[in-house]
Amino acid sequence: MGTCLFTDSKSGYWFTYTLFFYFVFYSFIRWFLYMLRCNDIITDAVVLFSGIIFYMSFSVRSIFYSLPVDQNISALLSMSHWGYFLFFIIGTLFKKYYVYLQLFLDKNIVVFLFLLIFFGANVFYEFLLTNYQNLLNLSTAISGVILIFTFFRINQSSFVNEKTIGRCLQYIGRRTLDVYLLHYFFLPVGLLDVSSVLRNHPMPLIEFVITLVISLVVIAGCLIFSKILRMSPTMSYLLFGVKKHQ
Repeated sequence: MGTCLFTDSKSGYWFTYTLFFYFVFYSFIRWFLYMLRCNDIITDAVVLFSGIIFYMSFSVRSIFYSLPVDQNISALLSMSHWGYFLFFIIGTLFKKYYVYLQLFLDKNIVVFLFLLIFFGANVFYEFLLTNYQNLLNLSTAISGVILIFTFFRINQSSFVNEKTIGRCLQYIGRRTLDVYLLHYFFLPVGLLDVSSVLRNHPMPLIEFVITLVISLVVIAGCLIFSKILRMSPTMSYLLFGVKKHQ
């Protein structure tokens, strides 16, 4: 019973628990490298490399299940989700090197190459899955993040505060922690069953639309309940870190 607490998407609370682990581990790495007097470039390189190692170790099932770790301990520590640590690292580095990243992605050839990698990996999906699963997972993950980031950056004028969609997205962005903490309570009970059906559906557009609708309903529920909780300064501070007004 205890091992299911952080693993099942409805009976557990793995997301925020795992995110807390990311933060602790990330802070430890940076502190450790700081004590070794490593400069910023080396520190960031080591942090990124650690994210890649985590992704390769915990996102590929054959590697993950060969690790000498008891299954109960693995479930309790939510190790099956540690591979996503790479995206946490990418987010921190994107923020830190945002100016240089813009210059890099402004080159048409760079965006073209990432498009080629992403769609090429999907075209040859079955072959890569059978022979180069590690390469498939890593290439689609990184190229996908880059392309989504580039899309929003290029169209950033559509998401400014003066426009409705911009105000909505910015409001959700300021309430990200709220959604992280509360979304678990609004997930549909049979979500795993639905996802398995959608995954095998012959029309990806249907999967996208249904997933989008479920996501919007869950986010809306989180924001409404968050608004209620924030009415109490004490709850607002304890749950979301909002400082009490003096």
